[in-house]
Amino acid sequence: MFLQCPKCGKGGGNRLQRGGVFEHLLSFVYIYPYRCLSCWRRFRSFRWGTRYVRTQGNRRRHRRFQTHFPVVFSYGQTHGEGVVTNIAMGGCRLQTDVRLTEDTPLELKLQVPGSEIEIRVEMATVSSVGSFFAGLSFSQVAGAEKKRLRRFLVQLMTNQSEGVTCLENPF
Repeated sequence: MFLQCPKCGKGGGNRLQRGGVFEHLLSFVYIYPYRCLSCWRRFRSFRWGTRYVRTQGNRRRHRRFQTHFPVVFSYGQTHGEGVVTNIAMGGCRLQTDVRLTEDTPLELKLQVPGSEIEIRVEMATVSSVGSFFAGLSFSQVAGAEKKRLRRFLVQLMTNQSEGVTCLENPF
């Protein structure tokens, strides 16, 4: 059964956690909440015979995609480079040799494949750190940059579902 957004008409969506008593009651008749991957609108859809069971696993808000592309970042007078190893609408995982600490605000320039133009994240906050990586949460992304990031993620999703490994220009 094909999932289609009622606002933009495009296919695809991520299943969301039910919000409130009304959505819990709707789930008894197979109506569940989703978020469109193109326009990010929340909507409900009838999914006959599908039962979703709550799991304690991944509770991230946005779907993550495996990637490998360069990024340049800065904070204050310090600059660094790294590689984005996975990305979502709300953040990414950055592999870098630069030692970062939690709660450090960064400015990012994502050099996504298939595009000559960088996607600029005005402010990303370091949410977790490891030996050679940092988990980043995007705090401020300008409107046009957010649209370009969204298009890039939709392209990743489309290529992933089709089994394509190289990216076409999503811009």
